[in-house]
Amino acid sequence: MRGDDGASHAERLATTAIASIEQSLSICQKKVLLTLHMAFLALSLTACSTLFRNPAPLDVQDNPSIAGYEGIRYVPLTTPEPMRKAIRQAYLAETPENYDTLPDGTRRYNYLAISGGGSEGS
Repeated sequence: MRGDDGASHAERLATTAIASIEQSLSICQKKVLLTLHMAFLALSLTACSTLFRNPAPLDVQDNPSIAGYEGIRYVPLTTPEPMRKAIRQAYLAETPENYDTLPDGTRRYNYLAISGGGSEGS
């Protein structure tokens, strides 16, 4: 049921309750509450944004390097030769500690593949 001002009884009660709570809060409590509201607002506004990236310069993007490693970046389906070379080298250098031997005599290799991630996801 609406009153003369168009507000329902529940709306008037809520407004009265909020006013009563605001009056009973100390200045310190109001500052804390305001700070919490501002923090919530800031988090709400940035929740769906992305972090700024600092990508590698264009002149080194196609030729990354880490001291002691060569040919660490390649796309297997478009440039398979670096991957073939790495597999050949790994096969020649492997020892029985590099794989598990199954009961039927086959070798099982465990691999860890790490994505470079990037702007298109990982």
